[in-house]
Amino acid sequence: MTSLDDARVGSQHHTTGVVHLQDVRVTFPGGGTTGPVSFTVEPGERVLIMGPSGGGKSTVVHRVIGAIPHAIHATAHGHVCVAGRDMADQEPSDIAGIAAVVGQDPWASVCFTRVEDDIAFPLENAAVPPQQIGERVRAAAALAGVGHLLGRATSQLSGGELQRVALAVALVSTPQVIVLDEPTSMLDHHGIADVTRAIDHVQEHTGAAVIMVEHRVDDIATTSGSGALPDRWIVLDEHGAIQWDGKAGDIGAPTAAMLLAQGCWLPTDVELLALFGYHGGISNPAVQRGIRAAAEVTVTPVVGVAPDQPRTALLAENLSVAPPPRHRSTPRTPVLADINLAFSTGELTAIVGTNGTGKTTLLRTLAGVETPVSGVVRGPRGGLVCQNPEHQFMAHSVRAEVGYQQPVGCEARVEELLAQFELTDVADRSPFSLSGGQKRRLSLAAMLAHDHPFLCADEPTFGLDRRGVSTVLGSLRDHAASGHGVVWSCHDMRAVAVFADRVVAVTKGRVLSDLTPWEFFSDAALVAVAGLAVPPLVGWAASAAGCAEEFRHLLGTVDALARTRAHDSVEVAV
Repeated sequence: MTSLDDARVGSQHHTTGVVHLQDVRVTFPGGGTTGPVSFTVEPGERVLIMGPSGGGKSTVVHRVIGAIPHAIHATAHGHVCVAGRDMADQEPSDIAGIAAVVGQDPWASVCFTRVEDDIAFPLENAAVPPQQIGERVRAAAALAGVGHLLGRATSQLSGGELQRVALAVALVSTPQVIVLDEPTSMLDHHGIADVTRAIDHVQEHTGAAVIMVEHRVDDIATTSGSGALPDRWIVLDEHGAIQWDGKAGDIGAPTAAMLLAQGCWLPTDVELLALFGYHGGISNPAVQRGIRAAAEVTVTPVVGVAPDQPRTALLAENLSVAPPPRHRSTPRTPVLADINLAFSTGELTAIVGTNGTGKTTLLRTLAGVETPVSGVVRGPRGGLVCQNPEHQFMAHSVRAEVGYQQPVGCEARVEELLAQFELTDVADRSPFSLSGGQKRRLSLAAMLAHDHPFLCADEPTFGLDRRGVSTVLGSLRDHAASGHGVVWSCHDMRAVAVFADRVVAVTKGRVLSDLTPWEFFSDAALVAVAGLAVPPLVGWAASAAGCAEEFRHLLGTVDALARTRAHDSVEVAV
């Protein structure tokens, strides 16, 4: 384990790694600066880069692959070396066969209309003999879990499916360095397992180094075991400087508390170690007693609107939905059929299911963006928060985006939303220049400004750190409590358990269940039929609680404690 100064000193003596950064800082035209960062990655090593949204994690990735300064306009300082090449002299294309990257935005990486053509592109660029390309494409697709998508149009894929295709593209050229920028952000737990297996397989056969930027570390640890996470963690602070660099196995209670205070998502075992001081996670009886004791003195938010407040309904009647066809003459094949659901103001309803089950299409249809194949949607048209935030940006600045098409006199409301979603400091920047987490928060703030009776939010927690998730879902809860309806999709089952009033599970073209979170997560067999998994903490709370209110209170207590600690200032001697 090293402090920042130690990391600088250590890197000066270990310059033989496949990736080496020395005193790297980046200054953007708007004045923001990240760094300094110094570290070395050895061949075959796996490194996890963590930190708050907007703290420079993706900036480090862009510096490693040469996108900064050669493709992204910014001033780069310090030294970066990849596989013996000085990146000051290398364009990203110069190291395409050496370093592969899976970007934060899966839509941005799509180059062709067919999946197999997208995967083949790096091989064609490298002049691989045509007779070898087909076999290598099929092997990479199988490794990433997208063999069944070969032959499909990229425009017809969900965000999670595109994310796995992007992984196949990265793996097909067998690089020396694999850079993964939030590779699981849109994946269900099957997709997470595919990604971790693929990384393990490639490392086993090629010895490639892996640099992973990730928020969903708990989902990875829960789905594939704690060994699926990189052993070495580098934690950046909000300014992009290294706060901690060490082995995950060396983390004790003080260090865990510091990591939580940085706003990082942590594996549940590490989070509970930070909160209660005991190893062993939720299976440790001492941790369970700690949660129960804290629950006795913790007040969690009251859910729902006042009984006498009028309610409005959004109805789906005999509804069948399908994504838009590639061509007008192409018939639309429903991804979900025979839907009969009633959504009410005052409620947060979570739509859950595996990748490609039609969650996005259902939300877009409820919001009036897509027309039903059959059936009808009755009720007020909802506002839509897109899965890809950039798809809804219309203005030249963050402030103008929140105030877009708002009436005169709304300035105070705009400033209130900017502050609520921690966007005041970037209010004059272009929405497209923000980090992924900042874009996500902006997309929600801009839609809340329009005050639709219903809000349809597609993966509103995608790309957010712990504090961002708390801010966004807390705002949605407040929005519902003020008399609005919220329908949202999410792969984070713990967030669903804490914040949702109802859980609608979809699978195999139909609605599987419509239950309270306590009812849903208490039935592990039903969750498995939906293709999902119950997180251990949620499973314990479901079995320990005697009712839905107690279930929510136990989980809400852990979240409340974590939020409190995340605002604490913690000093750790490392």
